[in-house]
Amino acid sequence: MGHAPRPAFEPLPVPDPRGHSAPSVTSARRGCLPGVQPQARPRARAARRPAQRPAPVPRKPRVRACLDRRAPRPREPRRTGRRRRNRHPAAARRGGAPARHIPVAGPIAGACPGGADPRPGTGAPGTGAPGTGAVTARGLLLLLAAVAGGAAFGLLALRDPGYVLISYGSRTFETSVWFALAVLVLLAAVVGTAWTILRRTLRSRSRLSAWSRERRIRNAHAKTVQGTIELAEGDFAAARTTLTAAADDVETPFASLLSAALAAHRAGDAEQSDQLLARAEEAAPGAGTAVGLTRARLAGEAGQWRQCRQMLDRLVSEHPRHPGVLRLSLECAERIEDWEGAIAAATALGKLKGEDANALEAAVRRAWRGRLAASRGSETVAAHARQTWKAVPKALRTDATLVREYAEALLSGGDPDTAESALRAAIATDFDPALVELYGRLRSGRPHRQLEAATGWLESHPQDPGLLLALGRLAIASDEPERARGYLESSVMLSPTASARGELASLYLAAGEVAQGRRLLEQALDDDRGRP
Repeated sequence: MGHAPRPAFEPLPVPDPRGHSAPSVTSARRGCLPGVQPQARPRARAARRPAQRPAPVPRKPRVRACLDRRAPRPREPRRTGRRRRNRHPAAARRGGAPARHIPVAGPIAGACPGGADPRPGTGAPGTGAPGTGAVTARGLLLLLAAVAGGAAFGLLALRDPGYVLISYGSRTFETSVWFALAVLVLLAAVVGTAWTILRRTLRSRSRLSAWSRERRIRNAHAKTVQGTIELAEGDFAAARTTLTAAADDVETPFASLLSAALAAHRAGDAEQSDQLLARAEEAAPGAGTAVGLTRARLAGEAGQWRQCRQMLDRLVSEHPRHPGVLRLSLECAERIEDWEGAIAAATALGKLKGEDANALEAAVRRAWRGRLAASRGSETVAAHARQTWKAVPKALRTDATLVREYAEALLSGGDPDTAESALRAAIATDFDPALVELYGRLRSGRPHRQLEAATGWLESHPQDPGLLLALGRLAIASDEPERARGYLESSVMLSPTASARGELASLYLAAGEVAQGRRLLEQALDDDRGRP
C-alpha cells in the first residue's frame, strides 16, 4: 500500500488558555491524545524516503464564453515596456497554453455546456428571457408544418388529381383540382402581399403628411412670434408679410390675421388691412366685437372719427356694457365734440367695476364744460345755457370751471343778473380766484349789491390781490373813485399785475395825475410785453 504524501511543513500547535498545548493537525490524524507525545519513526526509514514536493492543486478548466455579435469585445491588456509574467506556470510546464477569449461572429451551438448561451436574454435555460432558442423553435415548427403539409398535398395529388374545367366564350381551361388550389393559394398570397404593401405605403404617406403638417405648424408659430416682434419694433412692412404667411399654416389664424391687419394699416395699406380683418372675422365667427373694435380704432388712427363713430354706434347698441367699446366711444365723442355722447359713455363707464374713477370724473367735467361752451353758438344762448345747467348733476354745480363756463355763456347771451347770482353762490361756497376775477368784470344792473357781496369776502381774504382788484373795479362801477383808488393801490402793492396798474392808471388820469398815470401805463405795457 502506498503512503499518503506528507506535507512539507507541520502546523504549529496553538497554546491552550488553560495551560495545555493544543494538538496539532498531524497528531490528531494519528490519533494521539493531548499531552502524549507520538513515537518517533525510525530515522532509517525516514532517510530511505526521498523528499517529495506537494502535488499541485489541479486548476479548474476555464470554459470558453459563448459570444455572439452582441458580446462586447474583450479588453486587451495594457502594453508596457516590462516583460509580462507567465500567469499559468503549471500549464506552461505541461506544454499547454492558457485559455483565451476568442471573439466569434455568432452563437455557436454546443460551445457552452448544455448547448445554450449562458448569458441572460439569449435563450439560456432558466433565465425566462426570450432569445434565439424560442425563435429557432418557432422556425423549426413552421418548417415541420410546411414539410408535413407539402407531403400531405403530394400524397393527395398522387392519389386523385381531380379535374377542373373553366370555359369562357370560345376558350376553355383544363387542369387538376390541386393545381387550381395551388393557383388560388398563390393568388391569395399575391393579393395579400400587395394589400399589405399598399397599406404600409398609405400609412407611410399619412405619417409623412402628419410630420409635414406638424413641421408647417411649428414654422407658423415661429413666424407668428417673429412677426409680433417686428410689429412691436415698428417694422410694419416685414411684420405684415411674416404674419400673413404664418396665418396660412397656423391652426388658429385669428391672432396672426388681426396683427397682420394692424401692421398693414400702419404700413399705409388700408385696403389689405380691410381684407385681413375680413379673413380674421371668418376665421373666428365669435370675435365680431374684437374685429369691429379694431376697425373703429384703425379708422380713428387715420383721422376718420366720423366713420369711427358710426361703427361704434352699432357696437354700443349690441354691447352697451362692454368696457372697450365704451372707452373708445368716449374718446371718439370727445374728438368730434359730441358732448352728449361723451357724457353718456362716461356715465356708463362709471357704473362698471375696475375703471379709474378720477379719470372718469375728469372726462365728465370736460364733457359738461364742452356742452356749456357749445351753447354759445345757439340763437338763444342764455336759454340754452340755463337748460343745460339744469341737466348738470348737483355734485358738479360747485365746480369752478363749470360755473365759469355757465356764467360766460350767460354773459354772452345777455343775462348778467343770472350770471351774477351763479357766481356769487359759487364763490360763497368755494372761494376761487378765477371766479372772483370774472365777478369783478361782470356788470349787472345792481353794482352796489355786487360791491357789498365782495366786501363781505374781504373779511376772510384781506390780502388777496385778485379780490382787491375786483373790489376796485366794482367801486369804479358804483361811482366810488376814492374807494376804488384804495383797493387798487393795495392790489398793486401786493401783486403789481398789468390789469391792476392799468385800472389804477385810469383813475390817476381821470383825477388829473398825469405823470403817475403815464408811469403806471408804461409799467403795464412792459408787463404785457414781458409775458410769454
